[in-house]
Amino acid sequence: MGSVSLIGGAVLLDAPDIAIELRVASGLPGLIALRDEWQALMPRLREARFYHQHAWQLAYLGNLERDVPAVRYFHFRRGARPVAIFPLRRALRRVAGIDLHAWELPYEAHMDLCDAPIAPDENSAELLCELVCGLAHATGLPWDVLHLPKLLDGGAALRALQAAPLSFITLARSGRSMHFDCSSLDAALQGASREFLRNLNRQRRKLDRGGRIEVALVREPEALDAALADFLRIEASGWKGAAGCGSAITLHREVEAFYRDLTARFGAERRCSINLLRLDGRAIAAQYALIDGRRMNLLKIAYDEAYAAEAPGSRLLHEVLARCCESQEIAELSLVTGPPWAPGRWNPQVSDVWSACVFNASPRGIAAYMATRMKPCVAAAKDLLAGA
Repeated sequence: MGSVSLIGGAVLLDAPDIAIELRVASGLPGLIALRDEWQALMPRLREARFYHQHAWQLAYLGNLERDVPAVRYFHFRRGARPVAIFPLRRALRRVAGIDLHAWELPYEAHMDLCDAPIAPDENSAELLCELVCGLAHATGLPWDVLHLPKLLDGGAALRALQAAPLSFITLARSGRSMHFDCSSLDAALQGASREFLRNLNRQRRKLDRGGRIEVALVREPEALDAALADFLRIEASGWKGAAGCGSAITLHREVEAFYRDLTARFGAERRCSINLLRLDGRAIAAQYALIDGRRMNLLKIAYDEAYAAEAPGSRLLHEVLARCCESQEIAELSLVTGPPWAPGRWNPQVSDVWSACVFNASPRGIAAYMATRMKPCVAAAKDLLAGA
């Protein structure tokens, strides 16, 4: 892309046709100011996922982030046209026992996937290289590592990393994401265990004998508040509640505010769906979902443990799969993560999730990179000595 120059707080990346400009917006005011530019970029993406959305960033920054001014938005424009946005948080991170100044894609316990929206007709590898070259120029701050966690296979940031000619990169699998093909119910359940499906039918009949069963996929904005109340009640009623591990959403004010914010922002465009299984009018299983394009993403699931023997959570998932397969609107149902209950039962399709580090050529950055690369060798040497 050419040379990098700093002019009036912006980095200009010279190109033979139209120069690409890198600017930096800071904190909540910066994110709000980027709204129109962000929205203009979304239609250009091949797959704009829920975590690419401006609304997702607003909900995160306004509720989960503890140090809002530490978050910057590095946005590239070609002329007046936005081409990429990298949301990065300034942090201190210990890598291989070394304290490093880090820039990282923002992530929290309730943010299971990360990425940067990058226009597919741009050279994402060159943009990443220019970001790495421009970080110190654009901020005036030293850095040692660029941390890019929770990258889904096929995502823009991961493709950029895999193609970029950068010297000090580590890339490791960190998890899995699972999804169902909703072209037909047979396609969705093609990997499911036959024994599991037989048990599901048996539990279905048992639950049906207990009363009147209804399934509702609630997307109407005026009905979402009541559906969210049902979801939160069920999610806090079992092992996640105060008597259990204490991870229920309603036990953490900032987390509850995050989900209420998501519901309002995505719900206004009918992109939030709260799916409920009701027995005689009372919800006993629930799913919290966000919709992007033709994909429904299940961020959270819950069921009333008093009905555990009837498997209401599995019943609801099967019903939602059937509804999605009948609809022309949804082509994929994503579990977002790789939940441990899915393999061996549902056996959905699997994609890898990766975590990457790009180390700067600073003394601490190089030392951490070398120490990280040596870890497998040290572990192998220890195993060899132990077996001697």
